[in-house]
Amino acid sequence: MTRCIGFEYLIGNAFIYLTTERFISLKVINNYSYNIQQYWNSNNSDAILYGTLEQAFYDYSDYFSFDRNSGLVTLNSDITTEMLAEIFVWRLPEDIAKDFETVSYKILS
Repeated sequence: MTRCIGFEYLIGNAFIYLTTERFISLKVINNYSYNIQQYWNSNNSDAILYGTLEQAFYDYSDYFSFDRNSGLVTLNSDITTEMLAEIFVWRLPEDIAKDFETVSYKILS
């Protein structure tokens, strides 16, 4: 059965693994999206990213926001990396959570 992973998990993991800042560009998010889906496809993982970035920004506005003018996703001031991990890592199946981490390291290297 295909596992549908919402874009909010992609954004949360991007903040955990791809930046130490409180913001990240949409360009980086899109690159991460492409790379994670390619990784899943090449490793015969039955997972897909599901939904839209706009819906993730709307549904998870307590965690992050998007500024169209700057193209930046900003982490809300009261959100910590530990809080992100509780919501966007620990709730994932272990193999999918590990995939986000693996792909992050490949992007950064």
